[in-house]
Amino acid sequence: MIDIRLLKRNIINQATTGQLSRRLEGDSSVSDIIDELPPLSSRRKKLLEQVIDMDAAGDIPSHWQWVKLGEISTYGDTPQKVKPTDISDDTWILDLEDVESGGRLLVKRYGLERMARGEKNVFRKGQVLYSKLRPYLHKVLVADEDGVSTPELVSFDVFAGINPVYITYCLTNSYVSRVIEKRSYGIKMPRIDPAFMANLPIPLPPSEEQKRIVELVSQSFAELQRIDEAQKAFALDVDALRRRIIETGMRGDLSCTWRETHDINRKSTWVNCKLIDALRGRPQNGTSQKPVDYETPCRNLILSAVTSGVFMPEYFKYVDLCLPEDSRFWLMPDDILLQRSNSLEKVGTSALYTGGPREFIYPDLMMKLQVNEKAYAPFIAYQLKTRAVMEYLRSHATGTAGNMPKVNQKVVSEIPITLPSYDEQVEIASRLDELLAALPT
Repeated sequence: MIDIRLLKRNIINQATTGQLSRRLEGDSSVSDIIDELPPLSSRRKKLLEQVIDMDAAGDIPSHWQWVKLGEISTYGDTPQKVKPTDISDDTWILDLEDVESGGRLLVKRYGLERMARGEKNVFRKGQVLYSKLRPYLHKVLVADEDGVSTPELVSFDVFAGINPVYITYCLTNSYVSRVIEKRSYGIKMPRIDPAFMANLPIPLPPSEEQKRIVELVSQSFAELQRIDEAQKAFALDVDALRRRIIETGMRGDLSCTWRETHDINRKSTWVNCKLIDALRGRPQNGTSQKPVDYETPCRNLILSAVTSGVFMPEYFKYVDLCLPEDSRFWLMPDDILLQRSNSLEKVGTSALYTGGPREFIYPDLMMKLQVNEKAYAPFIAYQLKTRAVMEYLRSHATGTAGNMPKVNQKVVSEIPITLPSYDEQVEIASRLDELLAALPT
C-alpha cells in the first residue's frame, strides 16, 4: 500500500528547502523579519552562546536565510506554570497521549473530564507546542485555543509575524530528525536539551512565501488524506483503489500544489474537448493476420497484452508478415492501445505501450492512438481509464455480448476528455506513477 507518512515527509522536506515555492513580485525580504525581531532574553542569550555541533543543514534559495530557533522565538525561556488547584473545569488540559506521531491532535480533554496532576505549563492560542520527550515522534502542533499541558510539551511564541505552522514543518523535516537523533539523551525516554533546540537552524523564507508554503502543504496533505481513506476503504480491492487514485488525478486534485507554485488558475487552463483534439490523426485499427506456430520477425499482440490496463509484452503470437519500417502497424513508444472489441466489461480497456520501437504490431481487435503536441501520452492513457470514459465506451458499444461488443473509430474519437496544459499533464501523470507504483501488484 501507499506509504502516506513517507510522502508527507518528502513534501515537508521539499517545502522547507524551497522546492515547492518561489519568490513573487511584491514579496518582502527576510531582512524585514530580522529587523523586527526583539532583543534576546537573558536566558536565550546564554543558550545561544553555547557551541553546539550541528550537521551541515543543506542548501536553501538565495533569498531565504538561516536563523536559529532561539533568535526567532521564545524557545528556551522559562515557561509559565500553574498548579492543579488553579485549573478550571473549562481549561483544555493537553497530554502527550493526545497528540499522534506527526502532530495530529487526537482528542481534546478539559478540566471537567481530566484530573490534573502536578504542575502544568501554560500555553496560549497560536503558540507552537513541541514535545521534548521522544522528539523523534514529531509531536508538534499549533494551539488553536488557550490551555495547559504536561511539562514535556514546550510552548513558545514566534516573532515578527513568522508563520507558526511553517515552523512546525521545520521541526519535522529530515534534517531535524537526523540531528535530534544524535543529540537526544536518555535510553528509555530520550529528551532533547533546550540549548540544542535554541541553536537549531531554521530555513526562513519571506513572510508571504511562508504563507504560500503552508497553504500548499495543507492542500497536499488533504489530498493524501483522501487517498489514505480510499486505500483503507479498498484495502482488499487494489483495483478499486487504483481507479480511485486515477480519478483523483484526473480531477486535478494531485496537481493543486503544482498550480499554486506556478500561479495557475485551473478554471482557465483546463479545457473540455474530444479525444480526437489530442490525437495525431484518427484511431487506427490493427491487422487481421492468422498466427503461425514458428518464430518470425513479426510479433502480433493479443488482447491479454492490455487487458490488465498495463502493457504486458509476453502476450503475443508470431505472424508470417513482412512489413516495411514505416508500416502503420508497427508500435512506437508512447502509442496507446485500446481494445475496440471484447466482452462488454472489457471493451475500451487500454494501456500505454512501453515496448521498444517496432518490437510489436497489434491486432484488428485493438486500436492504436497517437497523441499530438497538445497531449502527454501517459496522461491521456490515464484519462482513458476513468469511469466516465469507460461508461461512455460501453454505452456506445454495438453488438451483443455473444458477438463481442465493439466500438468504432468515430466513437473513440469523440470520447469527451478534459485537457489541462501540457506541463500540468506531465505533473499529474508523474504523481500518478509515483502513487500507483506503491500499490501491491
